[in-house]
Amino acid sequence: MARRKKQPAQEHRGAIAAAAAALFEEKGVAAATMDDIARAAGYSKATVYVYFKNKDELVSLLTLESMRRLHEHLCRALDGARTSRGRYELICRELTAYHAKYPFYFKTALETIRLEPGADTDGGETFTVGEEINSLLAGFLREGAQRGELRRGLEPLPTLLAFWGALSGLIMLAESKAEYIQSATGMSAGQFLNYGFELLYRGVAADVGGGNVQ
Repeated sequence: MARRKKQPAQEHRGAIAAAAAALFEEKGVAAATMDDIARAAGYSKATVYVYFKNKDELVSLLTLESMRRLHEHLCRALDGARTSRGRYELICRELTAYHAKYPFYFKTALETIRLEPGADTDGGETFTVGEEINSLLAGFLREGAQRGELRRGLEPLPTLLAFWGALSGLIMLAESKAEYIQSATGMSAGQFLNYGFELLYRGVAADVGGGNVQ
């Protein structure tokens, strides 16, 4: 414990948050207690309360972290291609990779985001990062329409929300129902995702060409 006392507070918070994330993924947020989190992190319960006043504060921190990571993945996708189709393909790849590497964060970003400023305990930062993500993707839609690659007249926010629901649903369905998809359609999970991604793109493309999302 002496070594731990010398560590910066941020390191303690990070260690506790990492343990909580793994526990939440295993048991679910509702089932995990602060006692469970303390044991998983290797701290006393009293020490955990020094750094987090309750479980909600931990969930809030992890939600913010999930949004930051999602923002990084989307920035990488949008910077990686010039055409709307190329960017869309990279968005799909980055979201799939994000889900595979950080399943808890993926679900947290999509399911527990506070939709109004000031609703989280991180000074509204989660909301701010979410608005930055919306701005990035709205810009993607506008630029695509201006170049004649995407349909004109799309309402940015409803379109973004519809795509979040559709893309996240496809990705999670491909994981949870992989065996059924294979037996019923003859498609692997990856092939099913490509098929679904292609259908979604056709809904916003101004001129749909050949090819598949890889």
